[in-house]
Amino acid sequence: MTAFLVLLVALLVAIYTFNYARWAWRQRLRLGAFGLALLAAATVAVPAWVMWYLS
Repeated sequence: MTAFLVLLVALLVAIYTFNYARWAWRQRLRLGAFGLALLAAATVAVPAWVMWYLS
């Protein structure tokens, strides 16, 4: 249950960050948008990988 909540919170943060990346892309801030998209992916990938690694 705890793992589910951690991943849910990480997913919500990633969605928020990805929406900000979309806004940055529309404002022609391409490099920043790309960095934000990577950050959004890492927001979910790192906790998932850590939980997998520790189990």
